[in-house]
Order: sequence, then C-alpha cells, then structure tokens
Amino acid sequence: MGSDFAIIISSCNDYSDVWQPTIDSLYRNIHGLDVDIFLVVDFGEMDDHRVKIIQSGVGYSFGARLKRALGVIEHEYVLFMLDDFALDSTIYVDTIKEHLSHAVETDAACLYIDYYKAKRTVSNMEYTLLNPVKRYCMDLSIALWRKAYLQDFLLNEWSPWDFERNSGLRYISLDSTALVIGVSDTYRQRTLRRVSPAGIIMKGEYTLSGYQYMQENGYATGDRNVQDSIENYLVSKYSVNRLKWGAFYLLLKVYKLWKNARR
Repeated sequence: MGSDFAIIISSCNDYSDVWQPTIDSLYRNIHGLDVDIFLVVDFGEMDDHRVKIIQSGVGYSFGARLKRALGVIEHEYVLFMLDDFALDSTIYVDTIKEHLSHAVETDAACLYIDYYKAKRTVSNMEYTLLNPVKRYCMDLSIALWRKAYLQDFLLNEWSPWDFERNSGLRYISLDSTALVIGVSDTYRQRTLRRVSPAGIIMKGEYTLSGYQYMQENGYATGDRNVQDSIENYLVSKYSVNRLKWGAFYLLLKVYKLWKNARR
C-alpha cells in the first residue's frame, strides 16, 4: 500500500452507524485509493479488511483517544477527518498526493483540503496562508496534518468543540511559526466534499442530507432523529465561527423547542 500518508478517522462507538458509510464513501469517491486507513474508537470492531481499528478503551476523551492513536501510526503525514464526513464527490488520490507534496515542500503543519473550508478561503492562488491565531481558523475540517505536530497540538482533555474554540491559543503556546495552509475557493474542485457542511450527524441527529445519503445507499439508520427541511436549511448555514453561526443556531434551538412542544 502507499506510504505517503495515512487516513485517520476519529470516532467512538456511539457513532458506529456511520463507520461503514464513511469508509465506503472514501473508496467510492477517492479514485485509486491506496493508503492505510485507521479508525480510532473507544471500543468495537467492524468487519472490513480495508480498515485498521485502533481501540483506546472506554473513558478516554476525543483528544486522548486521538493522541494515543497517532502514537502508533508510523506515517509522517495523516489525512485527518471525523467519522461522519462521508464524501459525495469524486477526486483522484494523486490530487491528494499533490497537496501532500506542497505540504512537505513548505513544511506546513496543516493543509486544509476540505470543500467547505475552501469556500471560505478566497484567493486566485491554489494555496493560501491561513491565520491560525484567528479563532476557529484551525477547525476540524478535513486536512493533511504533519503527524508529530497534530500529536503535540492535541490536549488529552479536549472534546471536538474544545479543539475548535481553543485552537488559536494552543497554536500560540505551541509554535507560532508553524505554517497553516488552505486550498482556496478557486480550486475547491480539488478538495474533499462531504455530504453536508455538518456531516451525516449533528448533535446526535441525522442531518437531512445525511439521512438521505444513508437511505439512498442502503445503510441502516437506527434510532436517531432526523432533521426536517427547516432544520436542514438552518444547519446548511453551519459555521465554526460562532458570530456567523450564532443567529442560525438560535433559530434552530427555538424551532426545535416549538417542534418538540407540538409532539
């Protein structure tokens, strides 16, 4: 198998319903995929020989699970993504390797190759220097990371939300010279696009796009609630920037309260 980079997917057993859909989407949409794929979980297995399971054990947080997993992966770079980021558009693995070459040449700590991240990065150049000190700049969008840097960057006690809101301060405390790069909007066709900005699941519920993806591809959907069309519209406005997302999130909460009161 290829050894340029590995794909590492962060998860836990509560999200086991999206493991297979996400893994299948990688092989369906990344043409020529020939790299190791690691699924990081607290416990549990999946019957798929294409995936290597790394079990952290029960009781570890997102940050601790991921740090432990990175410690046993030998690749210098990893493509890091969350468990419900099933892809819905095609790309060649050679394109990802071209991005990796740029990350290596520039000694970047992180290079974002996420479609929705690229939409927010306006430039005529393919790659743009990002400002990691800016709050929410370093988020959990799909990215190529220098493994050693990501391992140092993570804190054991972090949840995914802690990662996104504290990343700027962590960057300053760790190494304020490390390069963080993103593919720009002009070249977003050379990025990885997931089924919706929020993925298959948001706050324990299927996004409408995520549910439709599961249904259309024959996956069992379990007992999760499904967001309706109004919730789906509000979720489509999702942004890690709380100033941009705040009003839509407030509307979403009010709508959910009203919806639950009618049941």
